[in-house]
Amino acid sequence: VATGQRGRLSEVGVFTVRGGRIVQEEYLYLRG
Repeated sequence: VATGQRGRLSEVGVFTVRGGRIVQEEYLYLRG
């Protein structure tokens, strides 16, 4: 996936940037 960077830490958790959009993919996983 060269369209985004994975593993960006934020105040709410890990975000994934896809095509300039920030998606909360692992946010639910981090919260359990």
